Amino acid sequence: MYYILHQTADIETVKKNVLPLLSKCETRTVEFPFPDDFNAEEGATVIAYLNDEDLRGFLPLAGERHWLSGEYYPTPGTPIPLKVWELPAN
Repeated sequence: MYYILHQTADIETVKKNVLPLLSKCETRTVEFPFPDDFNAEEGATVIAYLNDEDLRGFLPLAGERHWLSGEYYPTPGTPIPLKVWELPAN
């Protein structure tokens, strides 16, 4: 399962540019900020299609949930790609 986190305003861009890349995979789009009870199941991949501000909010939440974090690519609100490695559990 691939969860694609996005801002409400970016859903059409995600549908047009991201979902086609994952057409052979099970996907679910999730608006960010996501509900407190949202948690990806073990083995799922969370893709953060977020701007800088939301990415700063997402990373601590990903750490709290013990999600692995990989590379971040540019989005319209984040012009410079970031590379992030596994988040510590604490």
